[in-house]
Amino acid sequence: MPVPTGSTNFEEAPEKARVGTTPLEMRQPLGPSFQVANGEVTWQNWHFRFRLDPRVGPVINLAGFEDNGHVRSVLYQGSLSELFVPYMDPAEGWATRVFLDAGEFFPMGVLSALREGIDCPADASYFDALYSDEQGIPVLQSKRACLYKIAPGQPTWRHFEKNEVWGRPSRLLVLRTTLVIGNYDYLIDWRFGRDGSIQVAVGATGIIEVKPVKEKAPAKLLQARRRTQRGDGQG
Repeated sequence: MPVPTGSTNFEEAPEKARVGTTPLEMRQPLGPSFQVANGEVTWQNWHFRFRLDPRVGPVINLAGFEDNGHVRSVLYQGSLSELFVPYMDPAEGWATRVFLDAGEFFPMGVLSALREGIDCPADASYFDALYSDEQGIPVLQSKRACLYKIAPGQPTWRHFEKNEVWGRPSRLLVLRTTLVIGNYDYLIDWRFGRDGSIQVAVGATGIIEVKPVKEKAPAKLLQARRRTQRGDGQG
């Protein structure tokens, strides 16, 4: 079937702010509370390292939580496995596509550049990645990961006792990357909590890929439509 030929523009279009919109600022007057030294990230009681793999994305290594001066091992190595996409389309050009998307988009990796204010907050720290191209030449790719702290606005724990609330507010250290595979955009978050927890979150966005096809309706439905068009029956 013919595909619409209209122009496509993904640039930001100027829009009027919605009624009631007020400025929202995120600030750290004293700078970030995490440190990165000799490849190791330290924050609160956390110690960990990470690397950016061109196929699987972020890989966490040697994550440990300090307890009374001793760093307890929490995670030796962690990463997400391959993405499986069952296309199930018998059409030519799709029937033979690999079901592991990274197999088609592997050259230069699947990590995309991050944009301040869209992918990461303004106070985030960015990290580059070094990959090889199809000829084996190393290429430096900028802003392939960001690290920042958030306050979700909820307690890590709380308890009400004797007309008083006891507790501690939640804070998270987030390592974020974006994986772009064709029209798909995936946001991968590794979130480290001050309570010793690790969360992995995957967000799916991007654009929907559509394919125009001929209509296939049951025979009875087609007959009912013909009768309706002729005016000799009710559809």
